[in-house]
Amino acid sequence: MWMLRDTPALLTDHYELTMAQVYFLQAIRETGCFEVFVRHLPEHWGYFVMAGLPKVQSYLHELRFAADDIDYLRSVGSFRDEFLEYLSHLRLDSGDLVALSRFAYAQFRQEGLDFLQIFASGDLDEFRIAKLLDAGAPIDGFGVGTRFIVSQHVPALGIVYKIAQYGARPLHKTSPEKETRPGRKSLVRTGTERYELDTVGPFQPAADDLLQPFPAAEPMPAIQQRLARERARLPDSVKALRNPLPYPVPYL
Repeated sequence: MWMLRDTPALLTDHYELTMAQVYFLQAIRETGCFEVFVRHLPEHWGYFVMAGLPKVQSYLHELRFAADDIDYLRSVGSFRDEFLEYLSHLRLDSGDLVALSRFAYAQFRQEGLDFLQIFASGDLDEFRIAKLLDAGAPIDGFGVGTRFIVSQHVPALGIVYKIAQYGARPLHKTSPEKETRPGRKSLVRTGTERYELDTVGPFQPAADDLLQPFPAAEPMPAIQQRLARERARLPDSVKALRNPLPYPVPYL
């Protein structure tokens, strides 16, 4: 739902919103419980699994009514101004991280605790972090868990090892839609200040071949420094948060 637009709050029935207005006007504030049911079960069904609750939680974290949404609801003529005002400030997540971080920042300074830093977490990803930073949230660090470990759009990626060479003999697979290119490969990167492309080709012993074995495991600080250094050399168009351009990797 959140992939359609930034504020998908209007992707609902008119009835649902009028019912919400009744609850608001009647000051009904008690906790409600909901259940999921299936109207028509298929024949010979054995069991039913309800999946996707993390996406429901993510949707609720993002749920809010934008100014355009409020203007549209006002034009319908079914909703009172006080209810629309309530919707304009509605937040169903664990808290407004922008407001909370600003409050914490001011409190730290007021109490002389300038050394304290603000760390935020809670179903965050690169898009929510960008929104927080664009809004001026004084947050020093972010914790990204689920959406870092498991991709929301591609939760599983099939990876297999295929032998490419045995001794001096190149090998490859010829199964339809599973073909591989024979032989050991080399990977050479073009560009100095800014990387332009990576070229994959038959193995050629060379110092600039990126496919080199590591003599030993690197310490984490060394990995972090190399990652930051290499990433800085990628074109900005490739690193764009939204609609990045593909990085060219031709095969010779």
